[in-house]
This record gives sequence, structure tokens and C-alpha cells, in this order.
Amino acid sequence: MLTREKQYNYLIKRWLLIRRHLMAYSASGNQESLHRVRVEIKKIKALLQFSGSTGGRKIAPAQPRALRKMFRRAGKIRDAGIHLQLMQQYHITDAAFSAGETQAIEQLSAAFREDVAHFDKRLRQTFRKLLGALRPVRKRDVRRWLSRKVGAIAGMVASPGTDQLHPARKEVKSLIYFLGMLPGRLSRRSKINVSYLDQLQEAIGKWHDLDITVSLVASRNPGGSKIISKLEKARDRAGAAVYAMSAGFEKRVFANAHL
Repeated sequence: MLTREKQYNYLIKRWLLIRRHLMAYSASGNQESLHRVRVEIKKIKALLQFSGSTGGRKIAPAQPRALRKMFRRAGKIRDAGIHLQLMQQYHITDAAFSAGETQAIEQLSAAFREDVAHFDKRLRQTFRKLLGALRPVRKRDVRRWLSRKVGAIAGMVASPGTDQLHPARKEVKSLIYFLGMLPGRLSRRSKINVSYLDQLQEAIGKWHDLDITVSLVASRNPGGSKIISKLEKARDRAGAAVYAMSAGFEKRVFANAHL
């Protein structure tokens, strides 16, 4: 049984961590604190997606409005920071683009930090509603949901082309977050290979970083076609590695499972 108490404690922890990281970001502007805010929101979203697909009344939308607005605003800051990191990682020089992204981070960050008190108030209201609507979930419903979730991801990673890779990574990470909430016995009985899931999402993440970098370079064209060709080859190798790793996905996830 996934008890109401277990879910309650999980959401309380998420709330406290979001508040802690929000205050840290407000004080310092540190990008890691903002990243942690987004991770905690993703964990809440994973729980709400589960609650909305196991029968009965949904406790809330998969991402309540207050969380969604904060998540999106934080995401714009995070994206600009990632663009700068990728350019540095792959030794791409584009002074105008870097200056533009740096300015965007400064402006968006200043506005976000000014609104932290407002975010905190809205979070309190949102969590009160969430906590009051929780209900226990039977073990068999948890297991059925896990089986459906894995099946859906399997279809995504097996689809031709690469359009579904990044969405599949989001679903894999959501599954990992949800598994982290389960009571120890229930989690062990699922026999889901979390290590494999984590390796797969990391591999997709590497491919996605290269795909973003190719698009950035192609749109700005610093260094011309030579560097684009080099990045495209690296991206394609990363994509091939993902497909090799995702072969037999369901069997690898549910090895020795007793679902």
C-alpha cells in the first residue's frame, strides 16, 4: 500500500526543499539552486501524474498553475545557462550570442528573484490543496501503473527517428523520481532496474546536448560547416549509443521482476 501518510511526508519534503532552494537562489543567484527547484517540481509532477492515472479522483493537474509558472520562468534562465555551458564545452566562440544569453540570464534572474516572496505564498496555497486531497493507493494499482509506464516508454525509445528521445528521457526521469517515493518493500518487489534507467537517461541527455549544440551552431554558423559536421557526427554516435542501450528495454527494466 502506498499510504496517504507516505505521500503526505513526500510532498512536505518537496515543499520544504523548494522553499530552501528558492531562498538560496534569491540570496545568491546560484544556478544550481534554481536547478534544484526545478528537480523538486518534477518530482511533484511525477506523483501527480501517477495519482491522475490510477483511478478515482485526480488530486490536482499534473502541474498546478503556481508550480507551472515558476517552472517555466526558471526554465528560461536555465536554458540560457545551458547554452553558454555547451558553447564552452564544445569550444564554440560567438561573442554576440554569449553576450545576449548572459544579458538574458541577468534580466530574467533579477525579475525571478524579485518574485520569490510571491512564489512562496502561492506555493503554500498550492501545497495545502494537494495535501488535503491525498488518498492511499493499493499495491496492485502501483504495479499496474509501473507496467503501463514502462510499456509507454518502450514504445517511445523504439520509435523510428529521434523525435521521441527527449520526451522519453523526461518520462524515464519521472519514473525514477516516482520509484524514489515508494516504500522500500514495494520498491524492491517491483524489481525495476533503476541503474539501467539512469544510464539510459544520461545517454539520451548526452545526445540531446549535442543536438541542441548542432542547432545553435547551425543557426549562428560560428566556425562554418567544418565544426557543424564534427558536431553532427558526435550527435549521431550518441544517438546510436542510445538505441543500442534501449534495445530490449522492457526486459532490461523488468529483469527478474515479480509484477
